Amino acid sequence: MNGDQRAGLTPQTPRARQLSRVFLLLLGAAALYLSWTIARPFLTSILAAALLATAIFPLYERLRRSVRQPGLAAALVTLIVLIVVLVPTVLVIGRVAHEITGVYNWLNERQSNEGGWSEFAKRLVDPPIDWVAEKSGVSREQLRQEALDRVRIIGTAMLGWARSLALNIGQTLFNLVTILMTLFFLLRDGERIRDRIGALLPMEPHRYRQLVSTIAASITANVDGVI
Repeated sequence: MNGDQRAGLTPQTPRARQLSRVFLLLLGAAALYLSWTIARPFLTSILAAALLATAIFPLYERLRRSVRQPGLAAALVTLIVLIVVLVPTVLVIGRVAHEITGVYNWLNERQSNEGGWSEFAKRLVDPPIDWVAEKSGVSREQLRQEALDRVRIIGTAMLGWARSLALNIGQTLFNLVTILMTLFFLLRDGERIRDRIGALLPMEPHRYRQLVSTIAASITANVDGVI
């Protein structure tokens, strides 16, 4: 007697086993899709935290050797990143948003006072158009039309950027918190995560270590270069 018969269960037919596999595959695909849907808003922040964690991991290792507590060392490095990198970045973004909002208001006022975008753009581009037309011999009307099209495109883009920055302050703060939380856990558990991924990949251990070392060096060099 087989196991199903000893347990008093009716053995599955090949068709029933096939249907069970299909059902499990569909259930797994649905779970993966739902997981992707939930994680998608966080992916940019998680990627940024992963790049930061890779670049500053040597600092974390030095602190960990000093304090001998991975959690404390990760918290200290996260605090350093917050003070040295993220806070100045948020302040600069806030200042840029304030300045762009001022430009947005100024442009709105100018175009309202001077008969709309077309009249304002003409007043803006006429002096340089006259100079270019005189020097190049190109038709003044042709140059003006091209310049007006560019001014309209730039103006529309600036207005959209100002609105976006004004509306996305909350999203920026949310992303900042997500980056800090992810950075802390990546620093504290990064080695375990790295070893677990290496155990799942069909690669020789020394090849995997070489690959990780090369990727880490590349990321660190790029982050240093950007800074």
